[in-house]
Amino acid sequence: MKKSVAVLLCLSLCMAGTACGTTQKQAGNSSSSQSISASPSPSSENSENTSSSSKIQAEGTPSKEKVEVDENREYLVGDTVKLKLKDKIQYELTINSISYTEKRDEYVPDPGYVVVVNYTYKNVAEDALLIDDMRFQLMKPDESVLYDSYYYPDLKVAESVTKGNSCTAEVAYAMNEKQQQLTLTYRDTVTDEILPFKVHIDLA
Repeated sequence: MKKSVAVLLCLSLCMAGTACGTTQKQAGNSSSSQSISASPSPSSENSENTSSSSKIQAEGTPSKEKVEVDENREYLVGDTVKLKLKDKIQYELTINSISYTEKRDEYVPDPGYVVVVNYTYKNVAEDALLIDDMRFQLMKPDESVLYDSYYYPDLKVAESVTKGNSCTAEVAYAMNEKQQQLTLTYRDTVTDEILPFKVHIDLA
């Protein structure tokens, strides 16, 4: 009888030890699982990358912010404007012509009408100069509509020029209705100390 009790007691102890080991193993697996799920998911990383990429692409587009121009800073097509910084001429800018064009980008929908602005700038300062579409805005005379930039393969692209050199380039704008009167504004994107100006356009 005593021998039977002893055997039963040994079996009970063995079963208890096995159950304890199993519980500890399960607890270890549970802890490991929580650690994996806490690390960033690929979808969240892609979301962050997409947001960063969108921000980079957004930079470099022409500003939609209204440019305040003094009345004495208004010119006509063909006028040469001398841009000064602290009473010293930095560069000269001439709007040579503004006209409608039939040229289009075959890969984007036809907007209806495209206006192309031909201009020349001459660098007088020591630093290199680049004047591109970032510095221009085309709008209705009452400033109620601001037109978007438009690109086509033959458009003359602005280039950086050093002191004493000049460049003739073009910017184009899309519109769905033909306009006879327009206003072109220019703003230096490097410094606010160079005053902006506007050009009155008559396409009649």
